This record gives sequence, C-alpha cells and structure tokens, in this order.
Amino acid sequence: GEGVWNPHGAVAIDKSTLLEVSFVDKLLTFTMPIGYASWQFIHEGPLPGDVLMDARTGTVWFVHNVNVTTRVVKSTRQNNYKSDGSGFTMPIKVSFVSGTLFCGNSRLYTPGQYTIGDLTSGSTAVKNVGRADGYGAYLSNELSAGDYFYIDQLRDFVFSETASVVTKVASGSPGSLEIGTTARYTQVRKRLEVFVRQGPVNI
Repeated sequence: GEGVWNPHGAVAIDKSTLLEVSFVDKLLTFTMPIGYASWQFIHEGPLPGDVLMDARTGTVWFVHNVNVTTRVVKSTRQNNYKSDGSGFTMPIKVSFVSGTLFCGNSRLYTPGQYTIGDLTSGSTAVKNVGRADGYGAYLSNELSAGDYFYIDQLRDFVFSETASVVTKVASGSPGSLEIGTTARYTQVRKRLEVFVRQGPVNI
C-alpha cells in the first residue's frame, strides 16, 4: 500500500538570512530574505496562524501579520517572557545572528473524504474528482478556490509548486477542479491528498 504520508509541516529557517529583526515587548518583526516568493509563504509559511519556534531556546511566537509583498512578518511571543512592570523582558535571550527558526505550517489539510481525480498531462483540469464510488457533492464544502494543492517534489511533482493554486471547485458526482498550472504527467484516479489553505486575515 501507499502507507502514511506525513507532509513537511515544519520548515527550518536560517536566522542569519532574516532581515531587519526587531523586538518590542512580545512583538517580533522581521523581513524574509530577498527573493522569498508568494507561493513559498503559502507552502512553507510563515502566514497568520503559523507557529515559529527557536530551535535553541524553544521560544515560540504565533504569526499574526504578514505582508507577502514586502515580506515583513509580525508575530507575538507565547513563552520566555517576564513582566518588568512596564513591558516584557526575555529571560532566555534569543539570538538572530545564527541558528534555526522552525516555522510550523498550521494550514495543511486533507479532505474529509478519500478523494481521487484524473489528471492529463498539459491540462489544468482535474476530472472525475470525488470518492472512489463517484460521489463528489462534498467538494465545494471542503475545498476552496485560492487554496493550493500541496507539492513535495521528492514524492509527487505533478504540478509546479509555484502555481498549484486551486482556481475552481465544482461539486458533483463526480466533481472537478481547475489548477493554476498544467499537470506534468497523466494519471488516473490519483489521490488528492493534501492541500494548503491561505492564511486568515492579518491582525
């Protein structure tokens, strides 16, 4: 059988590549490296709702505001803080000169029903989408235009991850999907396993 596939829910970020890092009380602000693309924010984060953790100290931040154009990320510290009466200090200092910051993608999801579809090389259409018995009336309740089909190049490189966005969802028995780029090969009854949601609105 296929076994169980656990997608990479956490990505390691080299802290030395981050730009304009600043701390104000619990607020951490930084800019992702030059060239970090909008599709990377979707697939790898960070986006609002994602979790950052410093590998050395275990300090955790919840991401709440991201500008994918300027690449500026804002997050709020959840531990390793102490009130000094006027603000919050950091008892265990976190260095951003070097080391690793893990980003946990909270937006990965799998449809509630076992979902398959037919792909044709060179086509953006995914046809006959639904359960193995042909039922697909649930699709528009579980998938949304703007979500991305999750790509792991080493396991399943059916679409380019830069444009694997779902552009249309049609429920039916069977249903169908449209993807923002063409399939790289033909496959019938392919498991449509993992998708990535857009982040919630900035706060």
